[in-house]
Amino acid sequence: MRTFIHNNFHPLLSALSTRPLAWKYRWRLLLLWPTNILVNLIIKAPYFFRKKPYETIDIPTRSGRTRALLHRPPPSSPAPSPGSSSLRPLHVSLHPGGFIGGLPESQARLDQLISSRTGAIVVSPTYRFAPVHPYPAAIDDIDDIIAWLHMHAADAFGADPNLITTGGTSAGGNLGLAACLGTYTCYAPIDLRIPPWQKKILCREKYPKRDPFSFLQQLYNCYADLSGGRSGEARCSPMVMEAKDLPRDVLMVLAEIDVVVDESRRFVQRVSTELEDEGESLVSDSRALVKGERRLEVMEVEGAFHGWLELPSSILEAERVRVFEKIVSFLGQVHRRYGYFGQST
Repeated sequence: MRTFIHNNFHPLLSALSTRPLAWKYRWRLLLLWPTNILVNLIIKAPYFFRKKPYETIDIPTRSGRTRALLHRPPPSSPAPSPGSSSLRPLHVSLHPGGFIGGLPESQARLDQLISSRTGAIVVSPTYRFAPVHPYPAAIDDIDDIIAWLHMHAADAFGADPNLITTGGTSAGGNLGLAACLGTYTCYAPIDLRIPPWQKKILCREKYPKRDPFSFLQQLYNCYADLSGGRSGEARCSPMVMEAKDLPRDVLMVLAEIDVVVDESRRFVQRVSTELEDEGESLVSDSRALVKGERRLEVMEVEGAFHGWLELPSSILEAERVRVFEKIVSFLGQVHRRYGYFGQST
């Protein structure tokens, strides 16, 4: 019951919170509440009448117990090869939601694909939401979750605490990059120093003339805006990370029609330049840049827009499948690179 109330009523509860919170956030939270309930119903609808492909677990953090979904690979998934570790890779999947909401169920299709195709144990947690919990609450929760998994994943799930990857879309991609583990990101906002309404819009001719959810921009900005002037920290804005501080393996999926694509392209260009200065060049075919033990891959999807991966399969399904296949391939390469040699059973 507590989870049900939190998932469906947290915008309302935040709007009515006794904590100091500006009115510009409160009235927007009230308007967000009905949309939040509708989106949650749509996300959970596929599992109303069939068995869920995941278990629900709780993971302790500094803020209390955090709900997470656990995907175990089916018997037909790749198993450890003889001579390799009997522990499976561990993948932490981080859901989107603009730092103000979201459900790990929104990633269930991709998470199950990752688990079944790579043999990894997939844990998909939630985290605290702004504006009641601005930066660094969300990334602190992710740090605590990963620390707990380091200690308990082997005994609890048969997962290797030394082979952890992360991945996420939108806000989840930001958090995955900030966690500094091998990661993929999909249309992640990585420069939170710039509020949404000041971000540079590319290919404006493809943008809708009017955004019916533009009133939410203040809420999307509150995670950084209420951070006490800390939006320039790398854990908040991975845009400022130096190449040497980035995860060793990074795949970035960009959407052409997206308000964050400009900062993503600038980030890739800057990191590429830093690595090129060390003697490497960007490979134009695969857009994969490899320097020593570091790898940066970029995949840009023409005609895609922010949030499209979470929409029904009737929308850009061929492109979605292509992105999912790329993510699975990327993670499989990371696993093999660090000693996991899965084989089909």
